[in-house]
Amino acid sequence: VGEFARTGWLAFPPLSESAYSPDVGVDYYIWGLQVAGLGTLLSGVNLVATIVKMRAPGMTMMRMPIFTWTALCTNILIVAAFPVLTAVLAMLSLDRYLGTDFFTNDFGGNPMMYVNLIWIWGHPEVYILILPLFGVFSEVTATFSGKRLFGYTSMVYATVVITILSYLVWLHHFFTMGAGPYVNSAFSVATMLVGIPTGVKVFNWAFTMYRGRLTFNAAMLWAIGALFLLLVGGLTGMMLAVPAINYMVHNSVFVVAHFHSMLLVIVYAIFASVIYWFPKVFGFKLDEFWAKTMFWLFSAGTALVFVPMYMLGFMGMTRRLDYVFNTVWHPYLLVMEFG
Repeated sequence: VGEFARTGWLAFPPLSESAYSPDVGVDYYIWGLQVAGLGTLLSGVNLVATIVKMRAPGMTMMRMPIFTWTALCTNILIVAAFPVLTAVLAMLSLDRYLGTDFFTNDFGGNPMMYVNLIWIWGHPEVYILILPLFGVFSEVTATFSGKRLFGYTSMVYATVVITILSYLVWLHHFFTMGAGPYVNSAFSVATMLVGIPTGVKVFNWAFTMYRGRLTFNAAMLWAIGALFLLLVGGLTGMMLAVPAINYMVHNSVFVVAHFHSMLLVIVYAIFASVIYWFPKVFGFKLDEFWAKTMFWLFSAGTALVFVPMYMLGFMGMTRRLDYVFNTVWHPYLLVMEFG
């Protein structure tokens, strides 16, 4: 009791094997994720069945709100991806408890199999987080533009294509592992293809706002800020999809900045959704002044943190440093700390 996993957020072997982590911290990590993953999987099955089989009379698939479509695709991803997490953690448990060699270098085992399997789950997980919030953008931008959502059908198809492609790009997380130029090229192209349906969505949101009766209230500001961050994260993601560039910045803080730019899209969208739906849930509105003040302060802090971080990544600063040995980095780090 009181121990915790000291293996990083994905518990890569061999550090998570019993030889290097004999305490119960990793066991808590495994058990906790297994229980949470099972609950998530059951919820996914429930929601997929509800949306597909229990719609109101006359509510065809192509009449559903975009938010419902994004929820459907998200839960399909959950049903497809979370059994992989369950399996890989079960194999890690067998390595720890029964001495099997799935993820060791002995008796035909391979630690890279863990890396592949965890990212087969891990990359769809990113889209599991962000796809519902694409639905939030659609609701908020349409409402506060005073128009119907532009390009409903293309939005639906773009959501489905993103769902499929998100399951086919996991290897871009480790181009440097030595899979070879053909494998890297295939996953590079697949990753770049994700940009096409995502671009369709961004253009549809932009055209929804074009010549609309725009209301720049707090929810709309958070949604627009999220779209801007989505562009930044998407463009840097396209850079990381090129193996030659990836070799330069792999394991640098450039990757950290990219990933957290995408996670901040989720944070911004959550704020937009809370402000947007709060009156419908509780019967009164949140204060616009403080919501807008929070938006501008949060956005300024975001810029101060992540612009220097992208620059430091190109300057060669790796992540997971316990001390900073290059004094050239110090001014950038001070700006980040202030942000």
